[in-house]
Amino acid sequence: MLSAVDAGARVSLAGLIAAPPVFAAGGAEVVDSYDMKAFECGVPSLRAAIELGEVRQLEPGDILLSRSAKVPRRAWVVGENKGRPQVASKDWLIVRSEGFEPAYLRHLLVSNDFHQQARRLAPNAGRAQGSGTAAWSSITVPQPVREQQRRIAGALDTADALRAKRASSLSRYRALPHSLLNDVFGATPQTAFPRVPLAELSAEPVRRGIDLALLDSGRFPVVRAGDVLDDTVDPAHCRYVAHSDEALARSALSDGDIVLARDPGGSGKVGAAIVYPGNAVWFLHARVYRLRIDGLLACPEYVRAILATAWGQQGLLQAWREADPRTRVDRRIEALAIPLPALSLQQVFVERVLAARRLQARMLASSERLDVLLNTLRNLAFRGELPPG
Repeated sequence: MLSAVDAGARVSLAGLIAAPPVFAAGGAEVVDSYDMKAFECGVPSLRAAIELGEVRQLEPGDILLSRSAKVPRRAWVVGENKGRPQVASKDWLIVRSEGFEPAYLRHLLVSNDFHQQARRLAPNAGRAQGSGTAAWSSITVPQPVREQQRRIAGALDTADALRAKRASSLSRYRALPHSLLNDVFGATPQTAFPRVPLAELSAEPVRRGIDLALLDSGRFPVVRAGDVLDDTVDPAHCRYVAHSDEALARSALSDGDIVLARDPGGSGKVGAAIVYPGNAVWFLHARVYRLRIDGLLACPEYVRAILATAWGQQGLLQAWREADPRTRVDRRIEALAIPLPALSLQQVFVERVLAARRLQARMLASSERLDVLLNTLRNLAFRGELPPG
């Protein structure tokens, strides 16, 4: 049963920002380093202090708030001391208070409401460590009694754990097509079936996108290399061109086209690929190629899956590297020979992939609802309106 809200006093964030001393490195002494790369792994990295630049000495229970405008919604609670010095890089603003439960305060500092207020402060606050902290005085956080803080943090931790579990499940589903490929065709399909050049499976030559000036809005959306990272193109991040001409129209996408991106977004994938869903008219930008497969010869979803394997990625990488003015990339792609099982067997694979995608879509919708729930709970906690029980 929900209890009445008792938010207690609101405390200025400026009074919680600490300015701990600079850590004095002692030769090859090993430290627990709280840096941005370590944050991605969820645990501090073991580093030789002599390798680090200027870092600050931490205490267990400190809350680290990202100072970076690129990754602003990050907060980290410093864990228990394991016998090594704990230090933070300049990436973090250090928040410290004996009057708050660290887990409770962390949730407040990643809430949407806090983030919006912090953005309005920049660059005045500068997220500077130990200086200019008065700029943070306009942001206050509720300080209920410690028992209520613990109960609120427990509820938010539970919601956060559910969200993380669902996100982990989604990542496994994204890797499912590769597992299904092995299940249907065996572990080495590239040696189990005759190989056929992509040119012989294509309904028309491979098309390359055009390098044009891009706009934030317009009539003609464009697929860029950085857009080709998952199973589809996200229209929320698309850019546009001002007009369509004959050359651009030749690169328009149709339902079932395979879109290949050359090193999309610095992802390290030399040929990330999607099968275009055909729910809008899009055009191709530079470094993006269109492969239009003849559906009577091969299934686009199968071809995409083969090109996403390590073997297919190596073939595409070779196409990028060996291309020159006489043998263009698109011709090199067409020359790539892929294993071709019977069309009926490809269709079995496609049916399984589409079934997995439908389940993934339901899980994604559930994950998005969990995100909304968690953000709502955090915002209520930041405003002091979240019941503690």
